[in-house]
Amino acid sequence: MTNTSQTVGSSIHTRIKNDIISSTLKPGTKLKLDTLKIRYAASVSTLRETLNQLTSEGFVEAPEPVSYTHLRAHET
Repeated sequence: MTNTSQTVGSSIHTRIKNDIISSTLKPGTKLKLDTLKIRYAASVSTLRETLNQLTSEGFVEAPEPVSYTHLRAHET
């Protein structure tokens, strides 16, 4: 990660955290990546990293990760 992306990530983290603390983002709000991407003008990877940090800090709860099931074999 470059210094620029660290700065962007830090800025996004601060903005979202402040929005949580100030109740701009209401408790119980689903934090959807598509919506956050537009609102904060951030990449999905930056948002995922930020949400992971906020989860570890206790500001955000994350559901169990999505799992995928292989349904059938494909012929090669």
